Parts: sequence; C-alpha cells; structure tokens
Amino acid sequence: MKKLNKLGVVLGLSASMALPQLAQAESRWSVGTGNISAHADLKLKVVVPRIIILKVGDLGATINEITWDATGTAVNDVVYSGAIPPTTATLPFTVSDDEAVGNGQGTIAVQVFGNGGDVSLTSTTTTPGFLTDTATSFTIPLTDITVTAGGTPHPAFDGGASVIAATNGVVNPGPDTWVYAYNPTATPAAGTYTTTVRYTAANP
Repeated sequence: MKKLNKLGVVLGLSASMALPQLAQAESRWSVGTGNISAHADLKLKVVVPRIIILKVGDLGATINEITWDATGTAVNDVVYSGAIPPTTATLPFTVSDDEAVGNGQGTIAVQVFGNGGDVSLTSTTTTPGFLTDTATSFTIPLTDITVTAGGTPHPAFDGGASVIAATNGVVNPGPDTWVYAYNPTATPAAGTYTTTVRYTAANP
C-alpha cells in the first residue's frame, strides 16, 4: 500500500507540474488594507493566409467565349458598290458572348481580390500573338482585338503586367468589366480563328 501511495503522489505532482505548461496563462494577486489591484495579460492572435481571387466572366468552372461572326451577311449575286477588299462597314461582324450576365456583346465581368499587397495581372495565350485557324494554320494578329478596361486594368496579350496597388495591404477594386472589340486591319482568309487567353493574378 505504501508503494502505491508513493506512486500516486509522484503521478499527482507530475500532472500538477504539467498544467502550467499547457495553460500558459497569467495570474497575479495583491494583499493589503488600502487600495490594491491585480492585473493579468491575455494575448489574442489572428492568423490570416494570403488570398487571391480572379474572376473573368461567370463564376465557376465555365470558360466563357466571345465570338465575332460576319457570316450573317448573306447575299446572292447582288450589286456591290463597297470597298475592295470589303471593310467592316460592308461586311459587319456581329459580336456575342456566352456569359450568363452582361449584355452578351463582348462586355465581360471581371473582379480581383487580394490581401497580400499589390496584385499584378498578366495574360498568355495558347497561340501567342495570334488567333489561328487550325484547319489552315492561317492567323489573325491579336493586335486586332482591343480591350477597354474600367478601374481594373487589362494586361496586354502575351505582354507585361498590369499592377493594381493595394490599400492597407488589400486589393479590392470591386466588380468591373472589360469590353472586347475586333477591329480588323485586313480582311483575313475564310476560316474560324481561335485562341484561349489565360489571365493570372499574383503578388509581385
């Protein structure tokens, strides 16, 4: 029995010695007959990870598409008095997009958020510098596509970065739009020309 009692005392002391290491709390006291006080400090900590969100088009996994199509100008052996080769005045392109919101005419919703300082926006394309017709390998220069940006700057295609400055470490310019337009500098060969643009937001 004595051995068991000694073991219990040892275990009890070990447990009581371990408690302050786990709690890491502070306590103080004062004893007296006058005005007395005691204080105790408590640390508060919030750990916030870096976050970057980039939305171009619809929320979710959908990759939206903008299409310029001039095949709607269907004529058959009629008098022609326009420019040769034809310009967009006589062969207009109709613009459409499949974004769920917006006007469906090449105006794409965009929004950026970051809490790790300034955010840089860059873009790369699957066919650098061009839209390509896969059937013929003919191309249209990406310089024929222009983008009008609001408060969120649009980075040049396959070019340098556009930087959004942070305020108090946070970038949050709010909902915005990029308006895409096709302005051909020449009449290209018949075909369907495509490329995919990947936009990237990063802390520089």
